[in-house]
Amino acid sequence: MKNFLGLIAVSGAYAIVYLDMSFVNIALPSIQATFGSTTVQMHWFMTMYILAVALFAFTSGKIADMTSYKGVYLVGTSVFILGSLMCAFASSTERFMGTRFIQGFGAAFMLPASLALIYKNAKLAERGSALGWYSFFAASCLVAGPFLGGLIVEYLGWRSVFLIIAALGAVLLLFTISFTTDYQSEHAYPFDWVGQILLFISLLGLISEGYKTTIVAALCFLLFIVYEWRRPYPLIDLRMLASRNFAVAALNFFFAQMLLFANVFFAIHLQKHFGYSPIIAGLLLLPSCAFAVTLNIPAGRFTDRRGAKPVLLTGIIISLLGFMCLTLFHRDYLQLLPGFILYSISLPLIFVPNYHLILHAVPEGMQGSASGIAFGFRHIGGLLGFATMSIVWTWGKFGGVMFFLGCIAILALLLTAIVARNKPHDGHTYQNM
Repeated sequence: MKNFLGLIAVSGAYAIVYLDMSFVNIALPSIQATFGSTTVQMHWFMTMYILAVALFAFTSGKIADMTSYKGVYLVGTSVFILGSLMCAFASSTERFMGTRFIQGFGAAFMLPASLALIYKNAKLAERGSALGWYSFFAASCLVAGPFLGGLIVEYLGWRSVFLIIAALGAVLLLFTISFTTDYQSEHAYPFDWVGQILLFISLLGLISEGYKTTIVAALCFLLFIVYEWRRPYPLIDLRMLASRNFAVAALNFFFAQMLLFANVFFAIHLQKHFGYSPIIAGLLLLPSCAFAVTLNIPAGRFTDRRGAKPVLLTGIIISLLGFMCLTLFHRDYLQLLPGFILYSISLPLIFVPNYHLILHAVPEGMQGSASGIAFGFRHIGGLLGFATMSIVWTWGKFGGVMFFLGCIAILALLLTAIVARNKPHDGHTYQNM
């Protein structure tokens, strides 16, 4: 990156999405009360956003590789600002769900392009550190978000949350235009519209009810796999999965987003079960994300020196210990505290090396697609995980959700330990057709 302002501009996408997520986590009970929404509808406020990112992250990454990383980033930021303003003025449960989808659509175009820009602007030996800074800004918002969100919701109302997000997005837009270097494709090739439609129908099947819809979605997914494998320029190049590190990183993103959404249930538990106000709940959530700020940059530097696998394994093990604590001990806040701290420590040790792993596993010129797959897998995992955790919440409450997340951490641990290689350039032998 030419200068620090450029780094801030590109990292801002990830940061503002985290800030939005933190704000909304705290605001959910207040939004529910305003509209008289049911608990199921409240969970849909999150699901619609996650669904939009899952549907369009693959698309935006591919378009960024085909056109301009900066251009895609600016379009995504503009739509995100528009969606935030629409959220602020929504007048019903249904309209709020729709505006959250628009906001998520914007995020789907912001995130992959921002990650690709960070990676391409950094020197080879410093890419882990650059990704550490990228995550540092986001984690800072994750830490400040619950407290600031609590203050805003309590004194200004939840609608102000989205107005502030829109204003920050406008500042980010100006910084990006002024200080960010663009990278454009040197080769023109057609967009895979058929693959996009098949993937769209397949992912919609994840949230649809009825066995007929599920069967149609499953058939479309099988057709998608066959079609993509035979396309010279597919939407998702399945040959990238030949890299063991790429495959591990993609699946770990699927699992990691489930772990990240634990924060939603932390916030709900503190307000619904213990009766804390939004501002107090925001303060009490600080230990669940505080270390995510301080450890991102060291995690990036250690990844540069030692490779991604040992850092990633350490993070997953710590997260498992945290969820074990939260499963067994959650009757009062002091019992929650050790689990919150372990969870906070684990996040940068999981996300920073995993970004490094997936971006190093593809050749130059495909960072947009790799980033799109990273965020696509993250949000498909988040979509399925959040839906599953919402169901678990209805019968197992907080302890049941934490047990489920502990099982997810075990799967990620086994996958990484057995399959991943500690070689930073595992996939660079892959050649695009």
